[in-house]
Amino acid sequence: MPEASLKQLLDALRNDDIVSELQEEEILQKSPLRADKARAFVDYVKNQGEAACKKMIEHFKALDPVLSSELGFSSAHPALKDKEPQSLASKGYEPNCTSFDHSG
Repeated sequence: MPEASLKQLLDALRNDDIVSELQEEEILQKSPLRADKARAFVDYVKNQGEAACKKMIEHFKALDPVLSSELGFSSAHPALKDKEPQSLASKGYEPNCTSFDHSG
């Protein structure tokens, strides 16, 4: 995910009172690597509970419908209409906090 998209997601969740301004700054300054920032963000939101995760997924779908579809969060994007039968959503997959589990 591009850093600009990560910032937009953080801003959206800050507006929802899920992430504080201080926490947003900590996440963005945690590491120079974008992947580490994304992990820190996901870990923080997961620790906030299922409602926070659902909000994050909702914002992610609106922010990047193509990527969210590829990850199984949404198949509503018109460019992916032909791929619907193969989407994870069409196989009964419902994304939640565990969808973001990056621990091995």
